[in-house]
Parts: sequence; structure tokens; C-alpha cells
Amino acid sequence: MDIKGHTVDKVMLAQPVDTAEEFYVGYVLDRATGGFLAIASAEGGMEIEEVAATRPEAVARIPVNPSEGVTTAQAARIAEAAGLPPQTVDVLVRLWEVLVGEDALLVEVNPLVRTAQGRILALDGKVTLDDNARFRQTRWGDEDDTHDDPLEAAAAAKGLDYVKLDGEVGIIGNGAGLVMSTLDVVAGCGARPADFLDIGGGASAQIMADGLSVVLSDPAVKSVLVNVFGGITACDAVADGIVRALDTVRLTKPLVVRLDGNNAARGRAILEKRAHPLVQQATTMDGAARRAADLAHAV
Repeated sequence: MDIKGHTVDKVMLAQPVDTAEEFYVGYVLDRATGGFLAIASAEGGMEIEEVAATRPEAVARIPVNPSEGVTTAQAARIAEAAGLPPQTVDVLVRLWEVLVGEDALLVEVNPLVRTAQGRILALDGKVTLDDNARFRQTRWGDEDDTHDDPLEAAAAAKGLDYVKLDGEVGIIGNGAGLVMSTLDVVAGCGARPADFLDIGGGASAQIMADGLSVVLSDPAVKSVLVNVFGGITACDAVADGIVRALDTVRLTKPLVVRLDGNNAARGRAILEKRAHPLVQQATTMDGAARRAADLAHAV
């Protein structure tokens, strides 16, 4: 568990359990409404974005009024909408209390499991804290903003989750799991990843511009791979962000884009219409990784 960077991730049990069912429960800030969104699914144990893209009906999204919070009755409605067992109602109430008490922007448990013995256990959790609340959350302690690498410092200043690596293929993706998989696939194609850059659930023009700017600032980068699986954030929004970013960032290296999931066809069409000479598309992660590796080796 690590609060540096204001994200607490992977709170795991030391011993394996005999899992009967896996669920997803969480709350996230909905910036569009200024409230919160309860997200729950009876299909836990995988990326919720992937579930939302492939089976949107399996993910319940219930608005939560911050002034009212999540009562037992509200939690029961969330559980019923997602097809969760009654035992999860208490978890939903307590998870909301964590969000409010810790001034969090996101709290989630994935998977929340019901064991073969009927116990409800949280096997993996994530919490993203709100920097603006630091003044009243003194127990968080002082954050060390120093970075040994100037690119990591520049990325941190832009609010990006970026780690510099010793490779030649720049990597940008949405979701830590997908980015890690992309790094592995690129390595399997005989190239070395130059970075880990997770743009998270949003891919606005500014985020894409900031991400591309940081990745392209690395002189070791010979090509860039953008790998996005559209879920809550649709692929056409990601493509629009890339197109807008190309208007503000001078692209000097070949860029390979793989879009899949929600509105992938629309996203690909947006990039095709832009027709930037250094932007190429691939329909699979393997194909995109091979193309990015080939382009890096060709330089």
C-alpha cells in the first residue's frame, strides 16, 4: 500500500481464498455533474472498463448526491441494480464512509468476493485521494515531489502517471493493467519500452498533448504506441483528443494507435480523416506492438 502519488492500490490478502463469486464495487467523482457515481457489477475480477465496453448492461451506474450520501436504503438499491448479494450492502455503506472520510476522488474494491463459505472479503482495493484536501488531512504526511529523472518530474507536474524506462518505444495507454500488458507485448516483439504512461480513464486533448509532449521529449524514443481500450471513456473521445493534441504538439516520431472497445470504429474514422503522415493505426495489440517495434528499429 502506497499513498505516494495519492493512489493506494492492491491491498491483497496474504493467503488465497476459495472464491465462489467475484464482484466490483466503487465510487468515483463525476466531474460532469459535480456529484459522485456508484459503479457496481456482479462481474468482478477484471478491468471494469472492459466489462463496461463488452457488456454495458452488467455494470450499474447510480448517481450519488454528496449531501445525502449512501444510506443503507441507497446501498440496497445499488446492490439490487448490479445483481449483488444482500451482504454487500454494508460494504457499499462503509466504502462511501471511506470516500468521505479520506477526501477521496475514487474508491473501489475489485474483486469483492463471496467465498464458498459465504464470507464477503475485499481482495484488492484502490483509493485515489484529492490533493485539494491535503490541508485538512494532515495524517497523509508531507509528499515528496522530488524525481530523479527530469521527464518524470515534468510528467508529475502535469499530473501524469509516468515512469521512465530504458527503451525506444514510447507507451501510452489507459489503465495500469493495459499499459503493463502493452509493455510485455512490445518486449515480446523484440523492442524495449521507453516508459510507462497511464492516462487513466480520461483522454482529453490536454491529457493527450501533455502525454505526447513528455514521451516525445525522451531522445531515446524512436516510435510511440498509443493503446486504448474504450470503456467508460469512448474511443471516439480518445481519437478526438489525439487529433486535437496533434495541433499543439509537433509530432516528430511515428505514432501507432490501436483503438478497441466502445466506439472504436468512430475513433478510427476520426484518425483516418485527420490523415497525419506519421500516424498509423492497428486493430490488434499484437499488430500495433509489432508495427511500433519495426518503426523503432527502422530509425
